[in-house]
Amino acid sequence: MIQESFKRTTESETSAESLAYRLLLLNYPAISTSTIAATNAILDVISTPPSEGVLASLTEEATRVCEEHSGDWNRHAVNQLIRIDSTLRESSRYSGIGGTGLARRVKPSNGLSLPDGTWLPKGATIGVGQVGIHFDPANYGVTADKFDAFRFSRPKEEGTATTNEDFVTTSEKYLTFSHGVHSCPGRHFAANELKLILAHLVMNYEIQPMATRPPNTPLGDVNIPPLKATMKIRRRGGKF
Repeated sequence: MIQESFKRTTESETSAESLAYRLLLLNYPAISTSTIAATNAILDVISTPPSEGVLASLTEEATRVCEEHSGDWNRHAVNQLIRIDSTLRESSRYSGIGGTGLARRVKPSNGLSLPDGTWLPKGATIGVGQVGIHFDPANYGVTADKFDAFRFSRPKEEGTATTNEDFVTTSEKYLTFSHGVHSCPGRHFAANELKLILAHLVMNYEIQPMATRPPNTPLGDVNIPPLKATMKIRRRGGKF
C-alpha cells in the first residue's frame, strides 16, 4: 500500500496522514472479521451436542499434529489441520458475517442489461443473496440448515473427496471470501491465523458445552456474534 502510494506524485497520496488513514482502514476489517469468525466458530462448536465428539476430535487433531512437528507450527503443520479447517469453513457458511456477497458497482455510462432484460443504471450497487446460497440444499444437501463441523474434512479422511473445499477455496456456492478475481487477497493469512487460534484453544483450554447456541445479532446486512453471550473456559486441569 505504501509503495503504491509513493508511485503517485500528489501530496494527498504520499502524506503521513493519508498513509496512516489507509493502513487503519485495512487493519480494521482484518482484525474485526477474524475476531468475528473465531467467535462464531467457537460458539458453533461448543453448541454441537457433546455426543457428536466435535470438540474432542478437534483437540485430538491439534495435539497429534503439534506432536508430529515437535511443537513447530510451520506451514506444513498448519495445512494438516483439516478438521479445524473444515470447522472454520462450515462455521463461515452457517454463521456467516454478511447477508449478501459479490457486491459490485455498475460502471458503464449507459448502465447494464442483465440476461432477463433487467436494466441497471450506472452507479447502482448489486450483489447476490449469500445466505440463500449457503443454505441451499442443492448446494449442501438435506443438512444445509445444520452445522456439520466436518462436512468438508470427512470426504478427505474417507478418501471420497472429488473437489478441493478448503477454508480459503472460493466457489459459486461458497462466497465467504467473495469469488473470482476479486476474492479476498488476505484469506490465506486469515485462515492460518484462525486455525492456529483454534488449535491453541482446544489444546490448552476446556470449554463448557452450551445446550443452545445464542443467536447472532443482525446489524443491517451484517451478523455479529451475540454481544451478551458468555462462555465458561478454564485451563486444562482447572475448575469452572
